[in-house]
Amino acid sequence: MWKKWRSKGDNAGSPHWYRPRELRELIQAFIEDDERRKSKPLLLREFLRKFEGLTSTKLQKEVMKDADLSKVTHLIEIVVDRTVDETKVGELLYAMQRHVKKVSPKYLGIVGKEHMFCSMGQRDVEESETYKPGYKSDLQTDRFGLPYVVEASFGVKRQEERRSVVIGLNHSPTLEVSYDLDTFLTANKIDGDDPVALLVNIVFPRLSLKDSGKSQVYFTGDMEKSLNRVLTSVTKVFVTNKKPGATRDDLRGIKQASGETIKAVAYEIMEQAYMKASADNTLPANARQIMYAARPTILARLNLSSLEDETFFKILTKYLIEKKEETAQWNVVYDARGHLVEPHVRSRLGLGTLEVNRYVNSWGTTTADLDVEIEELYPTSGPKNRFKFALFIEKEGFDPLLGSSGIAELYDLAIFSSKGQSTTATRLLVDKLSQDGVTILVVHDFDRAGMGIFHNLGHGTKEDPYYFQTEPTVINLGLTLKLKSGVKFSPFIRIWLKIGHKHAKFMQQSMKASQSWLQPSSGFNL
Repeated sequence: MWKKWRSKGDNAGSPHWYRPRELRELIQAFIEDDERRKSKPLLLREFLRKFEGLTSTKLQKEVMKDADLSKVTHLIEIVVDRTVDETKVGELLYAMQRHVKKVSPKYLGIVGKEHMFCSMGQRDVEESETYKPGYKSDLQTDRFGLPYVVEASFGVKRQEERRSVVIGLNHSPTLEVSYDLDTFLTANKIDGDDPVALLVNIVFPRLSLKDSGKSQVYFTGDMEKSLNRVLTSVTKVFVTNKKPGATRDDLRGIKQASGETIKAVAYEIMEQAYMKASADNTLPANARQIMYAARPTILARLNLSSLEDETFFKILTKYLIEKKEETAQWNVVYDARGHLVEPHVRSRLGLGTLEVNRYVNSWGTTTADLDVEIEELYPTSGPKNRFKFALFIEKEGFDPLLGSSGIAELYDLAIFSSKGQSTTATRLLVDKLSQDGVTILVVHDFDRAGMGIFHNLGHGTKEDPYYFQTEPTVINLGLTLKLKSGVKFSPFIRIWLKIGHKHAKFMQQSMKASQSWLQPSSGFNL
């Protein structure tokens, strides 16, 4: 029997599920309720007891002490001029969150594969030789620290002719299909007349409803992505194999992929595909050309109608890692994902494997510094006598802004960027620049993905490792979670940062300290 999450407090939930505005509204509601019933004012400690993790008297005292409310007895005492003090509410919420662990998504209440399939059986769906019901779940914490669960099951009916969709929001069924879900089904051509069943369960502590029927929901960006991932996974076989003009009997006869997987077939024919794309290893082979060579065999063997580019590229990368010795002489290149701009000459380089190799090979040998005046631009390439710092930006599109600022010429600074995570070609460039003594400065978003981009630039990733010949010096030009005390943040900012410190420095102080690293070099005066 599956269980849904139950608070150990008095049903107020976890402090991490609140923002200052919402906690203030809750406090106001309790005070107004006491006044309406003419009951004794609620004690502050009794109010804290209502939250998950704060039933302990000791913890309640610690929270009140940290929030500077030790002398407050009743909840109404934080009211000033009939208005709840926003500053005190922020301090109180921050203290509550510091002393209480976050609720893991797995405790919110997962229906699970077994119960989903049982419900599928009640809707005329059962496992057969031709089709197996699918199930997928995604348990995540969004960028605001809120846990959520998204799970779904999909199957083909034996006899019933129309599509049936059941949605559960926080363990309650909805009256109709939500707009987001209906949009997904329409986009994937899962029509109302198709003999299929879809079950979706979503649990989230802060659902924002658009209507009283509990069907239209405001999804956060993270939840929307999870919902699309889950739905795409469980409907993939049906959507991929549904042919135009197919009858209901045709749809019921859609077969699952055989015991073979895309990875298994790709591994079997990878060498053959590479040799075909590289003219028997005499030319560089673009990863996309290898995919084109392998795709017909994969589609035919698995009875598929399409193969995603990124799926094959991930398999190819893993193949090169796992069979490092066998592929040591292979020359696999990837399309450019980003670019580099040198200072002064403003030459632009695409960050693809071939482009980076050509660029590094064009640097030339070391020569003595020239003590001459040059009226025109001297044809140079690479960092020698040119730049000792390179600024990496995780996003594209800043060239006009950076160009007008003139910082590249002022500080002899090369600037390069990518579209998200760095590629092998980008890390190859970092490695070669580091061998010439260039320091890498990084600007990224202050979020989990940005932190990962900063780390992976100098280390590689588990799926796509890179072995540096020279350990690169990579400096983060931004706010970190380990900055020491300096400027006191407001309660709202402290809550947003989700850090255990009471104080932190602003990004400007970190940038100010970095000015000493960005002194103009003593190379050519172009």
